[in-house]
Amino acid sequence: MTENPPKKDSYQAPREFIRLLKELSPGDRAILRRADDPQILAAFWQCLNPAKKLDEKLSNDICARLIPFAWIMVQQPITGDKPVLKGLGLWLCANKEKINLRRIEGLFASESVEELTDDLLTIATITKDGEPEIDFGKLYWDLVNFSNPSNRQKTLRSWARDFFQIN
Repeated sequence: MTENPPKKDSYQAPREFIRLLKELSPGDRAILRRADDPQILAAFWQCLNPAKKLDEKLSNDICARLIPFAWIMVQQPITGDKPVLKGLGLWLCANKEKINLRRIEGLFASESVEELTDDLLTIATITKDGEPEIDFGKLYWDLVNFSNPSNRQKTLRSWARDFFQIN
């Protein structure tokens, strides 16, 4: 059973994975972006192996599922006036003017990481000029928790609480 990471340091490995994705050559990025299974490509491991040095339990599958969503997000220019939000619910809230409520309901009704990341990809495509960058370290751990059926409702409640700005 996987719980939330015990310390914020646990966010560093997934953040490092995304940082290294940003640094790939344009050719490697294009190949990885189009791959049906990114885990078979050297570029994926070039990013994942250094990140695994920070946390050996980093999930290959969840990192691979984040790649299409990450490509859209990392193409947004990061400027000083765009704060980095810490979770999916806050990111959705910051972009709610662009997102149809049915899409958010569909996202919250997801029953698998695959379904959830597909919905995230659709929403990210709609909001690609949108509000602040999402914290991939937090998102990674949210997906790890979501993938465990006993933690799924807790994760969804957390996102909904942030989206609706409920304390």
